[in-house]
Amino acid sequence: MLAVNYARKYPQRVAGLILANSTLHFFSTTFLQNQLTAGYHLLGIDTVLTPTNRPRLVQAWGQLRQQLSQRHLAYRLLADSIGTIARMDSLESSYQRTTDFGSKLIPPLLDSTLANSYPEYVADYTALTAQIHVPALVITGTRDYAVGVEHYKSFRFPQQQTVILPGSHLLYHENNAAFTRAVCSFVTPAK
Repeated sequence: MLAVNYARKYPQRVAGLILANSTLHFFSTTFLQNQLTAGYHLLGIDTVLTPTNRPRLVQAWGQLRQQLSQRHLAYRLLADSIGTIARMDSLESSYQRTTDFGSKLIPPLLDSTLANSYPEYVADYTALTAQIHVPALVITGTRDYAVGVEHYKSFRFPQQQTVILPGSHLLYHENNAAFTRAVCSFVTPAK
């Protein structure tokens, strides 16, 4: 979201964009429906989603996340392997982390009576992509349940190149060789 807004505001300062497993509309109804469908599948629940309004989807999402956590399956929305999560946690534990941002962002999504301190974080930025004329590499995973396996289809960069790799939301770790090839190919000028 930051990169797309920066590229729109300062196009002269951007040679290209690389968006890896990125969302441009966090907590959209499609985002929530994708996570719910994937989560129910992980729990072995065969269901058809009936709620389509955002508050009901957010409520169902919160309940689903609890169920996935209780069964130690929540990591599967991000990664294929718990080892990947353990590796990411070990890397991230090298610096002090806080939950300040998440504690301000998530509660108003679950309870509409609370003030949303960050409305820009849940805004839809996909329409901006049509206004960004620099080359854009979009890398997505076939099992990226964190943002949705087809979310990239909502992007409309005029010079978009999409690379779909086998893997989850954490492709740069789980499928590093293919991820690196895609990035290097994009940033290396053709001869």
